[in-house]
Amino acid sequence: MDVAHATVFAAICIALEAGVMLGAFYALTGRIWVSIGAHIAWNFTQGYVFGAAVSGTALGPALARSTPNTAMPEWLTGGAFGPEASLPGMLICLAVGITTVWLAWRRGQFARQ
Repeated sequence: MDVAHATVFAAICIALEAGVMLGAFYALTGRIWVSIGAHIAWNFTQGYVFGAAVSGTALGPALARSTPNTAMPEWLTGGAFGPEASLPGMLICLAVGITTVWLAWRRGQFARQ
C-alpha cells in the first residue's frame, strides 16, 4: 500500500467502516451528499479538532493533539495511521452503520419498487 503507515488491518477497517456506515447513510436517505458530508465531518473532526492522523496523514494545526500510545497495540489505537485503523473505531462505525441499516429497513427503504 502507498498510504503512509497503511496495513492490511487498516484497509479492512476502512472498508468496513466506510462501506457499511456510509452505504447505510445512503440507503436511509437516498442522497449521496449525506455520506459525503459524514465523511468530510469525520476527517475534519479527527484531524483538525482532535489532531489525530487521518489515513496516515497529519493534517496540521488542531484544537487538541492526539497521539497514539506506543505501549498499546496498533489494532487498539490505530497507531500512526489514525483511529480509523483501530478495532474500537471499526466497531463504533459498524454499530452506527448497522443501526442505520435497521432504520432504513424499518422505513421501507429496501422494499421493491
